[in-house]
Amino acid sequence: MLSKDIQMEPRTITAFGPRQILDTMKFVRTEYLELKNLNDTSSFQCALKPVKSVRFSLKSTRVSVFVEPFTERKVQIPVTAINCPGNMSIRTFPAFVNVTYTVGLSQFNTLSPSDIQVYLDYNELKLSKQSKQVRKIKNNATHISNIRISPSEVEFILEEK
Repeated sequence: MLSKDIQMEPRTITAFGPRQILDTMKFVRTEYLELKNLNDTSSFQCALKPVKSVRFSLKSTRVSVFVEPFTERKVQIPVTAINCPGNMSIRTFPAFVNVTYTVGLSQFNTLSPSDIQVYLDYNELKLSKQSKQVRKIKNNATHISNIRISPSEVEFILEEK
């Protein structure tokens, strides 16, 4: 699992060539680099893709990929309601769901309550003819992946306050 963003060094290079080509260039592509089965942070030289009539100050860039072991974590998260007017409340059964996700070892104990949200949208519930609804997931953390939630549906009751 990636422990931080892939980095390229240097981040900028100088290009020489006709002004009409350089004025339209926004980035330089590298040659395709396929990396499989990495189990530790690694660095690679990656050639720059040639551009007709353009010369670069370097022929390659150093690509660093930061990987770390990962594991699964299981937590219980409350089911919340969004878009619910003040005169209404939503009860869910169950009130909490089991969430399993993949996370890098360095981030294992850093889950914050706002990283993963499980919710029902009142605007969808008020039109529903069923008492069960598929819950929605919002992942606010880039270090969390492969989220699975059980149960996949929750029952709900709309109540006027």
